[in-house]
Amino acid sequence: MKNILVLFFILFFQLFFAQTPEKINYQAVMRDTNGAIIANQNISLEISIIENSISGTSVYTETHNLTTTATGLITLQIGTGTTTSSFSTIQWSETNHFLQVSIDPSGGSNYTMISTQELVTVPYAFHANTSVSSKSLQDTDANTKIQVEETTNDNIIRFDIAGHESVRLKHSTSNYPILEFIQNPSSIFLGRNAGENTSVTNGNNIFIGDQTGTNNTTGINNVLLGSAALSMSQSSSNVTAVGQGSGVNATGDGHVFLGYQAGSDASGNNKLYIENSASQTPLIYGEFDNDLVRINGTLETTSNTTIEGDLTVNGSITNSAGYSTATIIKASIFRNVIPIPANFPFRLQDFTILGAELGDVVYVTPSGQLDRDIVIGQAWVISNDTVRVRFVGAQNTDPDGLGLTYHFVIIK
Repeated sequence: MKNILVLFFILFFQLFFAQTPEKINYQAVMRDTNGAIIANQNISLEISIIENSISGTSVYTETHNLTTTATGLITLQIGTGTTTSSFSTIQWSETNHFLQVSIDPSGGSNYTMISTQELVTVPYAFHANTSVSSKSLQDTDANTKIQVEETTNDNIIRFDIAGHESVRLKHSTSNYPILEFIQNPSSIFLGRNAGENTSVTNGNNIFIGDQTGTNNTTGINNVLLGSAALSMSQSSSNVTAVGQGSGVNATGDGHVFLGYQAGSDASGNNKLYIENSASQTPLIYGEFDNDLVRINGTLETTSNTTIEGDLTVNGSITNSAGYSTATIIKASIFRNVIPIPANFPFRLQDFTILGAELGDVVYVTPSGQLDRDIVIGQAWVISNDTVRVRFVGAQNTDPDGLGLTYHFVIIK
């Protein structure tokens, strides 16, 4: 059958995802010049990959010795035939490629070319393996891209934006993932328009959330977590704001805002707001520069509490049984009490103590010894903010000489 030619063949591709070898499945039905099926016959095929055009350069050639089936069908895998070429080095992405098939129906090596057909769809994995951009995904001008291997085996994913490497994803020496921000390494902005207008470099700002710190231009050392946190301030620094809308309209530096809209309209500097609303009387208010903490509500302790310093309570203190306990006011006042009259056995002296009210219990102690047998006989509140003390003793006697400091304890 010297004149046998293949008049009809079927070709299809199927990608094998194993890393090696790379293969393309090929099937064809062998017929002679009369259209009769070539059944149960040994044949030889030569497969070539041609670059650029039908008449271009062969970059890969392999041969197969096959036996047709009863229906004339042959099946082979391109990439597994006898060859001296390298299938893996075909540059699928560089140019067009064509598949050329030649046959020797007698099973020898006297091949006759029967078909050259363009490979219109290149198997994706082959393209990815050889593409110039297989190690990067980039825009048209190549200044915005994602690189997976800038240098050999560096195991770093790099994100370039507008010509600048901005972000890296890598792992630590203990294989923990690390996300690095390169362009402004001391600051991190995550969220729509977060830090959008920041112009300062090395600002040590961390903005996380939609519109967080969006109008900040020169502020530094801020930590903002929550959408719109400190979003209107242009220059606030050293602010910590956690919560949606926390510090949204605040001005000044050194604040700490914790909670939904906490400190949203705060002003001044070094304020503490712990609240879950925009209230200007938050549950907890503080002033760092004055070492002040104010509780705008009920304070409950479940164990012994030691207070070093003054405690002012605007309201009552209730014990665990539900009973109100005393509020104490302390005051120290210097006074030079004039002598007891000659014709009267005591001297009355008034002292102004803010917060004292009728019915309060009053204790008073002088800072030194009173003259002779003079004693304090009584102390009581005669009207709001006024305490009267009775000095009893010898007539014509000066109770305290040049004066003493009198220490008062008012129990309400």
